[in-house]
Amino acid sequence: VLYSEKEEFSNFEGEKNRISFYSLVDIFQIIPAHPELRKITYSLDESTHILQRLEQTFPESMQGSRVQEAEGIVAQVDNLNFSYCYIDEGAAPSYKWKDTWDSKQGIPQGVKIELEIDTEEKLVFVKHVFIPSGEKVREEEEEE
Repeated sequence: VLYSEKEEFSNFEGEKNRISFYSLVDIFQIIPAHPELRKITYSLDESTHILQRLEQTFPESMQGSRVQEAEGIVAQVDNLNFSYCYIDEGAAPSYKWKDTWDSKQGIPQGVKIELEIDTEEKLVFVKHVFIPSGEKVREEEEEE
């Protein structure tokens, strides 16, 4: 997951059933494969109950164009929930979760993914993905 402080660059956005972020993706159109910056979006199409993945090149994402259609990756999805983790810096720091994430908040500490699939039995998958991140050094600290 890549991060930029520029306001026009919305690098990470999260909603209850949709997530978008930028990442380096290996492109295999030429040999050897080379990494390319892409915007990745996962969302649930509620009318078809299909989990979709959309991959856009950086220029496509900045122009808001959609050259290719989203790829369906899981069918029979009843429910998809994303939750976003942050550290509450109160008296006793702790991890907190929220349902949405705005790019102005930077990148969350982690994402919880809950996927419910409708088969003969309800299958529920839960995955916690923690995102390692550094801290920006202030200019005064750099000079020391």
